[in-house]
Amino acid sequence: MKALITAAGMGTRLGNITKDTNKCILNVGNKPLLLHSVEILKNVGIDDIYVIIGHHGEKIKQLLGDKVNYIYNPDYATTSILGSIVLAKEHLFQSEFVFLTGDSLLHPELIKGLLEPSQDLLVSIELKKCNEEDMKVVLENHNIKEISKTISLDQAQGEYTSLTRFPKESSTVFFNEVEKAINNQNCKTYVADILLNLQNLGFNLKPIYTNKPRIEIDFLEDLEKAQALYKQYF
Repeated sequence: MKALITAAGMGTRLGNITKDTNKCILNVGNKPLLLHSVEILKNVGIDDIYVIIGHHGEKIKQLLGDKVNYIYNPDYATTSILGSIVLAKEHLFQSEFVFLTGDSLLHPELIKGLLEPSQDLLVSIELKKCNEEDMKVVLENHNIKEISKTISLDQAQGEYTSLTRFPKESSTVFFNEVEKAINNQNCKTYVADILLNLQNLGFNLKPIYTNKPRIEIDFLEDLEKAQALYKQYF
């Protein structure tokens, strides 16, 4: 099992806080966000970890050293998340791997939930009352019907946490679909769009429900909430 973490973005919505650093290495509790995630992965036996770096990537290297493998995105300032992910193709093509974003505080149980034996694509869903910023999910008989930020709040049943496990059989097609979207100059902004493409191609998306604490750090208030979550649960 391998892991892919995206950590290349500039984090501009956090303002001056990320001018001289990468938001994925902001401290939450007693350690940087990205270090939390790497340690969780290693604690469950996932040692082959790839981190995509860009904005202040050298600071991530200083933090993690040889704990992970690095993939540099030279176009981090202008590409979407898919522009980073496609760079991992040569390393993860035809491999089983867990995907996560480096700007999230995750409870360890969230990763463990993705490790059950399965040939399905395991998609971590937090059942909750959503807000406009969430990547919202519509479920039907425990099947994922739709994933989008544009789903109305009254239809949304939960949030896609970005945590996903790709079995070997789907990883090849996943990277091909990412590459296709970029080459068509119609680059889908979100991984969720690619997941729905895979479902349309016959791969089963299996929701893995969680009520364990997690938060993605996009805004200053998210960072403040993350500090409070850490004190309560970690």
